[in-house]
Amino acid sequence: MHRIAIAPLHVFAFAFVFAIQAKADTENESPQEIRRRLSPYMKMFVRDAAALTKNKAKIDLGRTLFYDKRLSATSTFSCNACHDLEKYGTNGTRYTTQREAEKTYRDVPSLYNLKSSELFNWDGQYTSLEAKTAAAITSPHEMNMPDKGTLVSRLAGSPGYVPLFQAAFPKSNKPVSFDNAVSALTEFQRGLITLAPIDRFLQGDDKALDPKQLRGGRVFDDKGCVACHTGATFGGQMVMKLGVTEQWPNQADQGLFTVTKDPKHKMAFRVSSLRNVAKTAPYFHGASSRRLWGAIEKMSRYELGQHISVDDNLSLVAFLRALTGDIPEDYIKKPAIP
Repeated sequence: MHRIAIAPLHVFAFAFVFAIQAKADTENESPQEIRRRLSPYMKMFVRDAAALTKNKAKIDLGRTLFYDKRLSATSTFSCNACHDLEKYGTNGTRYTTQREAEKTYRDVPSLYNLKSSELFNWDGQYTSLEAKTAAAITSPHEMNMPDKGTLVSRLAGSPGYVPLFQAAFPKSNKPVSFDNAVSALTEFQRGLITLAPIDRFLQGDDKALDPKQLRGGRVFDDKGCVACHTGATFGGQMVMKLGVTEQWPNQADQGLFTVTKDPKHKMAFRVSSLRNVAKTAPYFHGASSRRLWGAIEKMSRYELGQHISVDDNLSLVAFLRALTGDIPEDYIKKPAIP
């Protein structure tokens, strides 16, 4: 079930008027007051060390599969080729090349911090990470594997994979299977977490954000960004019409409508996670913005019907940089491929 959240214009108008009236009283808010504003909507991440230890065998298998080029139909690129984990799980250069060759039509989203997301794909078509991962293997726009059996044959034909699958799925009668491969890949992805200054701030560290970032947090709340960019991923929980107050310039991709053919889903896209957003340009499904400030301008115009000031825009950029976490270098270290 998709959570479609298309707010009427009067809601945005009310939020805008309220923000203007409140601005004078909120310029010098304390870190505690900013935290009180944000904490009902934005949740901190923690790294579950116990789960990582418990599921180590499955995670190790998933990591190996993630870097294995044999998961693609041509055996020439791995999951990491597009979702480069050293580049925050995306790769704008590859996307641009693929689009020019007419092999894909949407930007590459990051795979980091998906643990608490509820919707996947730019159009929110998939409601579980397992379903999205399975679809990616056979999608002509992604790994393009002709069928599940081909993948299983490749993996089973590699003697080095058999013990890895057996260790990950000790109770399985047929350890080397498509479903088990998807399960392992999913488990590995769920461990891709980047803890950021915002997590320390939400946990109670008043000095985790600098004054400019604190002001940006206030602007983020004042403008109603928290209404859609919620949860621990600051997005990924709903689909939203792109172009609420003004028609989005590029209407070629109609979002969820291309899947459901339901008129109310036209231009409905999954609300993007904002974690690491300062590191994952270009922005939007069609990569229409190359700079973060430009993406903010577009969201202000087409979603809120507002002209955003330079000062507010730069404050938001500063705040969003506080959502950038550290890449878990040990966790993503490339293993030997059997």
